[in-house]
Amino acid sequence: MLYGYHNKVLDVNLTTGKISETCVDEQILLDYVGGRSLSAKILWDNLGKRWSVIDPLGPENLLLITTGPLNGFIPGGRTCV
Repeated sequence: MLYGYHNKVLDVNLTTGKISETCVDEQILLDYVGGRSLSAKILWDNLGKRWSVIDPLGPENLLLITTGPLNGFIPGGRTCV
């Protein structure tokens, strides 16, 4: 297992209220490091070539909230003021 990841994605259907966990292959986490690239992979796998015709606010669209392995890391222990 990669440090910082638990190989799971929580899938919450806001229309039905159904919650499920999806396991992510460790090789995908190695290939797509960080929240942005993993989000792009998930979007492409679920929407594919339909992305240009899907309503941005429609129920078939996805809302992804992801973090990367460096989320919250501040070099040198400095804080933002």
